[in-house]
Amino acid sequence: MEKIVKVVRSVYRAYLDVCQKFELLQRKYDTEVPYLKKQLAEVKGENAELQETAKDYDLLCRAYGSERIAETVAAIKWQEQAEKEQKRSQKWRHDREER
Repeated sequence: MEKIVKVVRSVYRAYLDVCQKFELLQRKYDTEVPYLKKQLAEVKGENAELQETAKDYDLLCRAYGSERIAETVAAIKWQEQAEKEQKRSQKWRHDREER
């Protein structure tokens, strides 16, 4: 009889441990699922915007040619980088002059 009581107690303790782990997982699930759903909705919205931009880009490539578009994009990137460097240089000079 004592052995049966020991076995039942150990099974009951294991049951309580499993219940506690389940409750912990359930709470984690309840907090993370809404957050993940919100993130998924944001990503879907961003994906739709990006797909629209990709369609516009494809349309421009068909209209003006992909080489011309690539050259224009590269020129704009180069110009923006040059402006950024110029502003950084002016700020550096200004900072040095104040010292």
